[in-house]
Amino acid sequence: MTAQTTGSEQSAAVVAEAASVTVPTNVPEQAVDATPDDLASPGLENLGDELLAIVSEKTGYPAEMLELEMDMEADLGIDSIKRVEILGALQDQHPDLPEVETEALAELRTLAQILDYMKDGAAAKKA
Repeated sequence: MTAQTTGSEQSAAVVAEAASVTVPTNVPEQAVDATPDDLASPGLENLGDELLAIVSEKTGYPAEMLELEMDMEADLGIDSIKRVEILGALQDQHPDLPEVETEALAELRTLAQILDYMKDGAAAKKA
C-alpha cells in the first residue's frame, strides 16, 4: 500500500524546500534594458535588481522567483516591519534615495511601486 500526499502536505514540502535555500548576498547584477528614467538617474540603472536581491535576502525567497509586480502582502507575505527593513537596506546601498513617508509606504503595494517611488523621489531631489 503506497502513501499518498495531500495538497497541503505538498505545499508544506515546497515551502520547507524554499525556506532551506541559501540565498547569496552578492547576487550578480543582471543586464537590464535602460529606460529614459534610468538614464536620468545615474547609479539607479540596477535598482530593480538590487531591490529583488534585498527582498530575497530578507524573506528567504529565491531571487529568481521574485517579480517586481508581486504584491508584497498578498503574494510575498511581507508585513509593514519587513517593508521598513527592505527599504532601509535599499537606502543603505543608495543614501541619495528619498526617505519614504509612512503614509506613502502604506499605499505602495508592489515592489514596482516602491521602485517607481524611489526613482521619482531621486529625480525630484536632483531637480
